[in-house]
Amino acid sequence: MDKVTREQYIIAASERVDSKLRALCELKGLRADAGEVVFTRGQLEAVEETIYEELFSQNLEGMSVIPTRTAFDRNATTYSYHVETKTGNAVLMRPDATDAPLVDASLAKVTRELAEFGAGYRYNITQRERAVLSGYDLTASKARSAARAIAQSLNDHGLSGSTDHSVATGFLNDANVNSVTLTTADWNPIPTGTLQYAALNEMVNEVITQSESLHRPTEILVSEYVWLAITQTRFADGTPETVIEAFRKNNPGISIRRMTTSLKDAGGAGVDRCVVWERSPAVAEHIVPIMYDEASPDKKGFTYSVQARGSSFGTVVRYPLAMAYADITTT
Repeated sequence: MDKVTREQYIIAASERVDSKLRALCELKGLRADAGEVVFTRGQLEAVEETIYEELFSQNLEGMSVIPTRTAFDRNATTYSYHVETKTGNAVLMRPDATDAPLVDASLAKVTRELAEFGAGYRYNITQRERAVLSGYDLTASKARSAARAIAQSLNDHGLSGSTDHSVATGFLNDANVNSVTLTTADWNPIPTGTLQYAALNEMVNEVITQSESLHRPTEILVSEYVWLAITQTRFADGTPETVIEAFRKNNPGISIRRMTTSLKDAGGAGVDRCVVWERSPAVAEHIVPIMYDEASPDKKGFTYSVQARGSSFGTVVRYPLAMAYADITTT
């Protein structure tokens, strides 16, 4: 996740800590510099650090790969955007101006409903006292579990949408994104290095061709299976270069990145999906108004209950011609 997103979360977490401390001061009539308040701040900040580590875990591939926007109205319940399909470029024309190429653009407005994800945790005084005696931070551990559950839901929603929600598509299955017809789509058994290299180039050329050179891909996302193939297969017999080394040498502006789990079977059972795209938040972006929000503990007797939430509009693909999917059979 980019630096701006991380900074925005840190600001939100700090505000959440301050809000809980103000509530404590009002409830008990304490000053902000009272010893109890200072101690509580340290506890809350420790919990927030634990939550931060979960939300920004590199194991959450969707949150790591898809540009994420968290600077958004937290009260919004719908989000509208335009899907643009622009093609064509200007060229040098003759003096009579009769050979200027045609360009085209179309707009389609899409409205998304907000998807909210909730999780909670509970602990009682006895559990917490026993945990303290053993040097174990029970609250932080339970908060970590809630944060992990919400982060996983946001991650999955950004990648593929949610079948039980109006947003049923995401970064990996947007209906407006075209699929590449690969000459060699069956990689079981693994094809020669030359054929693998050709498939990578076909992915790149698809974006350039369908957008009439308006968009140029900068990244290819591949599954673990495909990654192992292109990094372990020689480009050609008698050459030291692997397929990925040869591709990078001839395509210096395009990176190849693996997603170890998310792309496996993303195109169907036994079919891994590759994504080639012009990496930019203008092209595709995950809109996350609330990454994590935690209410103050609700006390009933000697038991505390805490509710947490996160929200997402899913991944919006504004320029589908800047992307393409390529499915590769692996089994």
